Amino acid sequence: NLHTLTNFTPDYVLMQDCDMASALSLDGLAHSISYKYDAIFANGIVNEFLLDFHIPYIGYFYYDSFAYLEDPNNDDNPIMNKMALKRGEPLLPVISAFGGAGLYKYSAIRNFYYDENKLHECEHVTLHKKMYKSGLKLAINPSLLLLSGRQGEFFKKG
Repeated sequence: NLHTLTNFTPDYVLMQDCDMASALSLDGLAHSISYKYDAIFANGIVNEFLLDFHIPYIGYFYYDSFAYLEDPNNDDNPIMNKMALKRGEPLLPVISAFGGAGLYKYSAIRNFYYDENKLHECEHVTLHKKMYKSGLKLAINPSLLLLSGRQGEFFKKG
């Protein structure tokens, strides 16, 4: 328990993939705090063609599709492999997502844990399903941009 260890209880906890080649949008982060959701995930985008330059919204798709699980109560679910959320669009309610980063209300996440025994399912999906089933609200914020860049075998220092 973080409070027991530090005598400090944060309002929010930000989890972010550490191997991202780009920073998280600070404007998007501030924008996310204004919503009454328990967890808000980044609009992580990746260039489909792995170009060395960026052309906004051309050849891009949502990063981290393994963590995405649409909310069946939302009639506006995009087709995953065609999903291209644009900054300023409304939040997209989900059961699970990540997009390279997640902003969690500490009061919402403090009693939940990642389950490393669910090897057939993305670790974010396992955690977020538990949160969703408990009645918590989760969403992707199109304005919380994160350009994932090249990772793993595609990442080359030059």
